[in-house]
Amino acid sequence: MLTPEQTARAKIDELLSHAGWVLQNPDQFDRKAGLGVAVREFQLQSGPCDYLVLVDGKAAGVIEAVNGLEQSLSTDQPRSLIQLATGAGKTFTACTFSYRLIKHAAAQGILFLVDRNNLGDQTLKEYQNFRPPGTANRFTDTYIVQHLQSKHIDKDAKVVITTIQRLYAMLPGEELDPEAEEGSAYETWQDEEGDLRPIEYNPGHTHRDV
Repeated sequence: MLTPEQTARAKIDELLSHAGWVLQNPDQFDRKAGLGVAVREFQLQSGPCDYLVLVDGKAAGVIEAVNGLEQSLSTDQPRSLIQLATGAGKTFTACTFSYRLIKHAAAQGILFLVDRNNLGDQTLKEYQNFRPPGTANRFTDTYIVQHLQSKHIDKDAKVVITTIQRLYAMLPGEELDPEAEEGSAYETWQDEEGDLRPIEYNPGHTHRDV
């Protein structure tokens, strides 16, 4: 029986081949074999990637067959990290796993943190345009996604998008200057030693009525 990763790779092989990519194993590596070449299990400086893709002989990106998170969650690991390069589809990946967590793991709510307000706007648009695989509707046709602009969290929201600055203010019950969300929290919310300001928490607040 094929493992989930082997099944994913077989599907990726099929999709790449149908799209016109030339598939190779490392011992067959020939960057000039076609306009688009995909090399399985290519060894990078950081370790092997599932696929290295080259366009006109030049490396253009990598494809990972990205079930590690599901394995961590299935073994009750409370913290996981997915590291993706800029432009590799981080928000799309988050949308995908949001859907899977809600649909298949009965997740009650997902908090999506950004460090400035315009990134929250972009994230909301990504969720609004995201169509889960195998479904006829967009994510927001089925689930409520709230970009938080006040202290009120919609009790029916499955995904809540907010800035770190707003979260910091909401936990102790403080008011937030709207201008504070326009710049990066990592750039402006540091003390003289370069550490982020400490988080305080008001135990009288719940996760839905802060």
